[in-house]
Amino acid sequence: MENTDTIQITISGKIGNVPVSPDNYDIRQAKLVLDLIEDMLYPGKKGKQHAPITYSISDGCVVNKFKTSIQAAMGFLAAMTVVAQTGRLDTLELPVAEALEKIQKDARQTGLTYNIGSPNASSPSLTISSATDFKRSPKTWAEAEFYLYGEIVDAGGKTKSTVQLRTKEYGILHIEADKESLRNIEHNILYRNYEIVAQGRQNIWTGEMDKTSLKIISMKGHNPRYDEERLNRLIAKATPAWAGVGDPAVWVADLRGLSD
Repeated sequence: MENTDTIQITISGKIGNVPVSPDNYDIRQAKLVLDLIEDMLYPGKKGKQHAPITYSISDGCVVNKFKTSIQAAMGFLAAMTVVAQTGRLDTLELPVAEALEKIQKDARQTGLTYNIGSPNASSPSLTISSATDFKRSPKTWAEAEFYLYGEIVDAGGKTKSTVQLRTKEYGILHIEADKESLRNIEHNILYRNYEIVAQGRQNIWTGEMDKTSLKIISMKGHNPRYDEERLNRLIAKATPAWAGVGDPAVWVADLRGLSD
């Protein structure tokens, strides 16, 4: 791999009375580290094809080394530095924040210390131990409405009723649906394009959607083709409302409190 850099995660401490080493390194700790790396470097693509990440483990406590692109490594280490400086996980994408929370939980339960950084740096970018307390703020998430567009590839369920919507932006979303509402739909909805308005949680720092929280408010058929005639009708309908506005950009900035 050309133009590569290395991310190093060193695990130190004792398992019982024995120093941790590759010989007694539990696969559970290895999974925590691997999940963090994949979620951080390729968010939303876990289990999917992406550029390779090479991995090696060596003595010196337990030294996990991941070789990846320079850009990916720099982004990862910068994010870990921000976490160390702020003491918060709120600015991270949900899978990354969850992965670090699991490492924090393991550090508290086992007494092990995780040092995350570059092998070339004099000190780690982030240290997680039994003495640290990295977690998401309860005020990180707020209720929001999402307009989602895509093809319905499955619907129903024995215990929890869901609609599976294949989208370009988020992949396949599992959206909770009311069983009675699905039962009352007379036509076949599978493999048809739909617009779904869903309620769910949104990260107030990053704008990220919590994909596990989605519930359908409404749904209707959607034609993804560009309709110039309809667009012109909407513009004509909205134009009178802007008659008294001088510069729309300035007006919007004033409304948002962004103007000087």
